[in-house]
Order: sequence, then C-alpha cells, then structure tokens
Amino acid sequence: DDEKPWVIAKQGDQPEKVQSICTQGINLFRVLLIYLKPVLPAIAEQAETFLAENSLVWSDAGRPLLGAQINTYKPLATRIDPNDVTAMVEASRE
Repeated sequence: DDEKPWVIAKQGDQPEKVQSICTQGINLFRVLLIYLKPVLPAIAEQAETFLAENSLVWSDAGRPLLGAQINTYKPLATRIDPNDVTAMVEASRE
C-alpha cells in the first residue's frame, strides 16, 4: 500500500516504477497461486491462463515471471453477497 501504482501512473513521469511495482505484485500473486493450487485447482488453472503459464508446479515458486507478456485479466472469483447466504440458509430451513 506504500507504493500505489494507480497514483504513480497518473503522474505520468515514472512508467518504469509503475511497471516494477506491478511486476512485483504479479509475481507475489503467482507464488500464492502455486501454494494454493492443490486446494483451489480451478482458480489456479484460470490464473495460469491469465499469466500465460503452463501448469505451474511447486518448484516454479523460486523462479520469478520476468520479461513475459500476460493475458488480459478476467476475474477469477466473485464476491459472496451476505444477503445471498442468508437467503440460502433461510430456504434450507423449510
């Protein structure tokens, strides 16, 4: 949160810094993805498509993704609405 690329990008004079911050964020996301892949395989598969990577394995966590082109981002999951959960619980009581 100390480095907000969306704020720095609006200044327009530091594109290298914006790219560096975003690259770090994408690589941290990639490492988390690798660690969570055994428990979230469908989301991991979608994220691999976004990152334009083949099936990531545990040993890939030590190799950063650099100099690669990634695909356009698509949401991997949607937020659960608490009202929907309440409605499901109420419906299951009947």
